[in-house]
Amino acid sequence: MDNTHLISITEDFDAMSVNKVRPSFEKAARDATQEVTVDLGAVSFMDSSGIGAIVFLFKRLKERSIPMQIIGAKGQPLEILQFLRIDKTIPVIENKEAAQ
Repeated sequence: MDNTHLISITEDFDAMSVNKVRPSFEKAARDATQEVTVDLGAVSFMDSSGIGAIVFLFKRLKERSIPMQIIGAKGQPLEILQFLRIDKTIPVIENKEAAQ
């Protein structure tokens, strides 16, 4: 993962934490020149606000042809990514080591 811009979410990804992460997402959407990786390994709960932030980042990066992936998702966050079929558009790698 040397050639990636890493954003780690360190708490539940809900409306409260999205406000904390928003500046990092906006900076990555604006300035990233290489793949962006969102690490959800420490997230045990994600709501629609978290999903919205991920989709926002993905769309902004796609406009600039910058790839994005999600790593470490497990439990409820992984289930919601699969249920909403986000994993069909954004690569979701459950095991962080597999992303190396």
